[in-house]
Amino acid sequence: MKTQIIRLEPHDDFISARDKMGWSQTGRILLVLPDHGHTLTRKLDLVLLHRHSTSLGAQLALVAKEADVIYQAKKLGIPVFHDVHAAQKAPWRLNRKYRRPRYSPRQALENSKDLESLRKEAHPETPSLFSRPIPRLAIFTLGVLALLSMATVLFPSATITLSPKIQDQELLLTVRSNPTVNSVNLSGAIPSQIVTVEVEGSASTRTSGVLTAPEDYSQGRIKFTNITDRPIQIPAGTVVRSSGNPTVRFATTTDAQVPAGVGESVFVPIQAIEPGTSGNIGQGTLIAIEGESGADLTATNPQATRGGTDQALSMATSTNREQLYEQLKSSLLKTALDEFNSQLNPGDILFTPTITLSQVVDQVYDPPEGLPGDTLNLDMRLAFQAQVASKADIQQLAESALDMNITAIFQAVPGTLIIKTVSAPQMNTDGSVQWRILARRKIVSKIAESQAVNLTLGQSPKLATQRLLTNLPISQIPTIKVIPSWWPRLPILPFRVAVSTAD
Repeated sequence: MKTQIIRLEPHDDFISARDKMGWSQTGRILLVLPDHGHTLTRKLDLVLLHRHSTSLGAQLALVAKEADVIYQAKKLGIPVFHDVHAAQKAPWRLNRKYRRPRYSPRQALENSKDLESLRKEAHPETPSLFSRPIPRLAIFTLGVLALLSMATVLFPSATITLSPKIQDQELLLTVRSNPTVNSVNLSGAIPSQIVTVEVEGSASTRTSGVLTAPEDYSQGRIKFTNITDRPIQIPAGTVVRSSGNPTVRFATTTDAQVPAGVGESVFVPIQAIEPGTSGNIGQGTLIAIEGESGADLTATNPQATRGGTDQALSMATSTNREQLYEQLKSSLLKTALDEFNSQLNPGDILFTPTITLSQVVDQVYDPPEGLPGDTLNLDMRLAFQAQVASKADIQQLAESALDMNITAIFQAVPGTLIIKTVSAPQMNTDGSVQWRILARRKIVSKIAESQAVNLTLGQSPKLATQRLLTNLPISQIPTIKVIPSWWPRLPILPFRVAVSTAD
């Protein structure tokens, strides 16, 4: 049979859907509802569309995924499919359980009841037993007794105040801290962190060494002798030197000329090129001429040279440098200790024996090595490192050790842990640090409220008190308050008994 397929949009309602159905000439109309939205979710919309399709002489079916639409459609006898393909392939018939029952007028007449039977059902006659005084009085008495019994159970309440036992727990522990440990260990090992600080400073000291330094230049005369038959010019600055080792060099201070002829000579003043007493040499020592003139002339000093002097200057010795370094290092170590302490969190422990110099970042001596100076100055920047144990790790170790030594009926009181150092930290050969601590805290007994309630249900206050003292870890006689105060026993219902603990 030909089917008209109409696809609805999320904004469509009953009116727009009916308009799209129009005057269909097909025997079947299939409305395809959108996957999302709330199109035709009302039962009334489906009823009206069903009627409209019936008026057109067509059978109506839906393609829908909305649970409400599927439910309402099946109640109205409208077939529902998952997709268009299934709708075209399957017959449009509902299961029998969704078909509406149809009754003939005769069946309806047989099932109807007359007015008299309906009146009797609405107003049944009172049984004869309840019309008699004695049964009615007995029933009333039973009702009153039932109410009194309920009041006995529900009316009284009680409050029990207990004082748990509080004790001191303490334990002496040997603690070992090492950077190689990763976590807190119940054997007493805890991790330590390597902390580094950099400090800088300056120091100075008087030098104790002596440095001999050249001061004045040695002077004298040199005799130049001509070994040619022509005159020889000798410019100022002509250098003559000794033949010994070390070589001493002198330079002429004026221009001169040696007359022509072999054996002719001239005396020229000279001065040592280097200052100091090294220029004071004996006669006949200067014999070599540097430069081209050496091929035409001979030279010698007829007298010893004089006038070269040295001066004594103060200078730093290696001992001065070492002492100044150790002095400044010791001072910077104290500064580093203060810096370490300033960086610690409250409760952390700095292991002073582990403080070591890790690096010389900068070191400048003034004057440099080999130069004179009355005072030696040193500017230095050093990096120190040390081991630190955190308060959290120490507390974790102490709490774990205390928990291992507590009985099952007690528990720790939060915030009462106190840790005291008993011995100073000592370095071990393996690089770890060892010391002893005393851990102390308050512990309080555990009291199960349900146990306390069960011990007292239905008991007199005196007996309940005795049972609580015998079976619970409490430090004082419990306080039991019954409401009303004249009630002789505690309630028998657990929820009517409240248990509290004294501070």
